[in-house]
Amino acid sequence: MNPLIAPRRLSRPGTTVLFGTALLTLAPQGAAQGCLAIRPAGGPVIPGTLLVPQAHGFQVSAGYRYLYADRYFMGTEELPMPPGSQVINEIHSFDLAFSYAPTPRLSLTLGLPFQWGERTTRHEHSGTMTGPQYATEAGGIGDLRLTGDFWFLDPRKHPRGNVSLGIGVKAPTGDDAVEDDFHTPEGIVHRPVDVAIQPGDGGWGFLVQMQGFYHVVGELNAYANGFYLFNPREVNGTASFSPPGSPNQDDVNSVPDQYLGRAGLSYGLWPKAGLALSVGGRIDGLPVRDAFGGSEGFRRPGYVVSVEPGLSWNWNRYSLSVTAPVALLRDRQRSVTDEITGGHGDASFADFALFANLSARF
Repeated sequence: MNPLIAPRRLSRPGTTVLFGTALLTLAPQGAAQGCLAIRPAGGPVIPGTLLVPQAHGFQVSAGYRYLYADRYFMGTEELPMPPGSQVINEIHSFDLAFSYAPTPRLSLTLGLPFQWGERTTRHEHSGTMTGPQYATEAGGIGDLRLTGDFWFLDPRKHPRGNVSLGIGVKAPTGDDAVEDDFHTPEGIVHRPVDVAIQPGDGGWGFLVQMQGFYHVVGELNAYANGFYLFNPREVNGTASFSPPGSPNQDDVNSVPDQYLGRAGLSYGLWPKAGLALSVGGRIDGLPVRDAFGGSEGFRRPGYVVSVEPGLSWNWNRYSLSVTAPVALLRDRQRSVTDEITGGHGDASFADFALFANLSARF
């Protein structure tokens, strides 16, 4: 069995494919890689998660993402940080998505993420790297997404390979100005938490996305997918924070674009049971400059290149997938503000992330 498309199911009349819908909604979600505020914004799930419901069928999906970022980088070089003094970002995200396929080649998806994050630092409280560590928290709903995806070929007639393109819109339903208590030398101050754990980015956006697969031989299949989120708004008005003396001290947060790209192979380990293994490469990032609109304000641009193993199970109405991308290269790039001031900001990154996605068709 092809773990991407199940031929025995495609032979049934009146069926339609929601594989594109699954790819477009729960992501490996554009993982927030520590200090880089890469929020869920649509994007592909791992291959092998095809569900083939009846015509005009629905699909419900629930996704989970976890990361723990405690390694500090400037450019591609890791900064030495004494144990207990590093910046730590711990993030849990949940993503609910509801999909409908009006035709065998078109699927529509409404997705809403929920996020909780905790950020532990010294300098954001005391202004130095030698004071005590404190944690700030933020949680709530994220930015709503509505996406549509169209397969170039009829999935019922072309189960061995296909490509789809999609477009979508992102609404700023998530809070971009959640506040918490900061323990400063002058006392407790209530102000917005760092952008890395804010649930929303504060801007309307639109995204383009693609996914494709090809049957290579036997149970081996190739896949590629990705998306780019355009955020035309330059800044969201939420005050950023930097230690005293920083050139960014009075900045407000930027509303950056973001992107995700993935490619690899999947193999049907146990075809009769719908069990498949995948491995591929992945890149998550925030660009230095947006494609549209201005690029100033406080942002931490950069990217993470990872190897991404995954396991998926697809049976009848249900699909379960798990991936764990492991970082190979981390690059905290210079922002527009860095280029103007001659500086180079830093950021914390995770060694790995964990994603799980459960889908059911009706």
